[in-house]
Amino acid sequence: MKKTNFIFVTIISFLMSTAAFATEKHDSTLYKSDNLIIKDAFIRYNVGTATGAFLTIENIGSTEEKLLSARAPISKITEIHNHIQENGVMMMRKIDHISIPAQSTFYLKPGAHHIMLINLTSKMELDSIVDIELTFENEGTITVPFKIQHIGSKKYHHGS
Repeated sequence: MKKTNFIFVTIISFLMSTAAFATEKHDSTLYKSDNLIIKDAFIRYNVGTATGAFLTIENIGSTEEKLLSARAPISKITEIHNHIQENGVMMMRKIDHISIPAQSTFYLKPGAHHIMLINLTSKMELDSIVDIELTFENEGTITVPFKIQHIGSKKYHHGS
């Protein structure tokens, strides 16, 4: 009888701990203040001379915020870009800033707005972290860790 109780308690304990583990959500938040949440930051792994950096910016504040610039230690030039269609051809263009309205989320993602790292100064290593400085109009300059990944290894949830 005691052995049966022990086995029953062990099984129940295992199931409860497994259920708790299965429902635990991964928090991808890399920066949080009263006005901004930055998450899901990654750099596309590339062996060439340029690549893109992507992230999600949530403006939880009551006023519009603007991403004005970025600076990365692994590139000579860092710019904010967007894709536009010109004469039937998709092209990347440098833009001055990205506006994030109050109480909204903005996705910098492949094929859309992104941070362009041009003239890479060092060899990229998968899964390494690169600290990129992001300068906002209201928030000021913050440093966010970006993980270098193959684009296919990142499950990116596209927003509207």
